[in-house]
Amino acid sequence: MVHHLTRVTVDARAARAEALAGARAELGFAVRRERKALVAHSTEVEGQAVKAQLRGRGFDDREFQIHVELFRRWGVL
Repeated sequence: MVHHLTRVTVDARAARAEALAGARAELGFAVRRERKALVAHSTEVEGQAVKAQLRGRGFDDREFQIHVELFRRWGVL
């Protein structure tokens, strides 16, 4: 079975960074601050779904980065 970790990164200095982090938290993402970025993690929501949700809330692709890591029982893909 393959598991995944979806990570959404936003520049913390961006004008709508807090709004974007709030939108992620509402959908069950764990949000934390890492140096100059706000990072949201989820093992429940997939990358394409995150992108569609953020676009649906009026965010542009250039305002965030999405990274998806896939894991198998024996290691990282």
